[in-house]
Amino acid sequence: ARILLCLASLAITSVFAADWLETPSSIRINSARLTWPQLLTVKPSSSLQLSWQLPVTNIQPERSEVSMYKDSQEINRFPASKFHSHATLAPTAPGRYSYRVRWHSHNATSEWSDTTILVVADPDWSSAQWMSDAQLFNTEFQTSSTDNAQVLIAGLGFYRLWINNQAVDTGAILNGAWTVFNKRVIFDTVDVSAYLNNGTNTMGLALGVGWRQTSKFPPKSFSSDCDKHERLAKLLLQVGDKVVTISSSRWNSTDDGPFVNTSVYDGETYDARKEPSDWTKPDSDRSWSAASVVTCFNPIMSPRTFPVIKEQHEVQPVAINRLGCPDNSLGGAVPEGGTLTLKCASGTITSIPFASYGTPEGNCGNFSKSSCSSATSLSVVQAACVGKSSC
Repeated sequence: ARILLCLASLAITSVFAADWLETPSSIRINSARLTWPQLLTVKPSSSLQLSWQLPVTNIQPERSEVSMYKDSQEINRFPASKFHSHATLAPTAPGRYSYRVRWHSHNATSEWSDTTILVVADPDWSSAQWMSDAQLFNTEFQTSSTDNAQVLIAGLGFYRLWINNQAVDTGAILNGAWTVFNKRVIFDTVDVSAYLNNGTNTMGLALGVGWRQTSKFPPKSFSSDCDKHERLAKLLLQVGDKVVTISSSRWNSTDDGPFVNTSVYDGETYDARKEPSDWTKPDSDRSWSAASVVTCFNPIMSPRTFPVIKEQHEVQPVAINRLGCPDNSLGGAVPEGGTLTLKCASGTITSIPFASYGTPEGNCGNFSKSSCSSATSLSVVQAACVGKSSC
């Protein structure tokens, strides 16, 4: 005789959700509702989820004991159309928590899910200031530890972050989000442990107008005198329980940067010729001005609990026209009203073979005049530059 057993195949998703969205980068100290689907290859009513276990461990600060352990009582059988469950966590202190889940039916128990890390953040923003009105910011700071280092940052309209000349991977290509900015601003929690050195470190921050460069949204019903400050950033760096650096007027800044235009609608125009060298390296040039700070901007700071904007597809350029010059040559092209500086590494400028105030065509070393060109262009530039080391 043969006995045939038919068992439900139970699995658990490897990715949790918070309030039906992806796992957030951080939450406040209050509560986070985690949800998960039950996955059944066969769905007899006897295999519906009846109870679950959700162990949560505090891994930073390090503790050996389980900080929280959620274990449901038996649940009344779910309707056949409902294949999700949820639990509400209420961490009592900031830190990094790991958690996983499994659930039980009448005749089987699922495997444990993959472990997921949740950052619980409740930063004290009172000492950090809103820096404003510049494209680029940098600062130096000291740290004797690199473990459990995280930057909590809000950058408007969007931001890019560097530490020790390395671009920080924030998980997004367009940081920030639309909110009614004078009421609420979203901040990110970014693990930067891998970017730090023991001793001296340099942090660089670039700001674009981005999400704020629009008249369509957010609504202007909450306008204020602070709206004229289109670029704003507030951040703090925590290493363990210690705040190592904050945004303030002690940072250096310049508005003479490569971001010609940054719009969430029209994209970005980037002038690489204006990109400063080594500005995010330790001991980089500190001749910039002190960062401007504003006190008129006091929104609620909320952690991001929704998915970031990620790269979906990269379009390769058909061609790249470089503005650089051949070896032993100087030159370039600038728009009307712009400034072009010629400077020899050594010696003096010996000749000016081409100059055109108009609409020249081609690239440096292969320029040609168009129908629009001033007849005195070459003689004016020759008189200003030949025999000089720079002009």
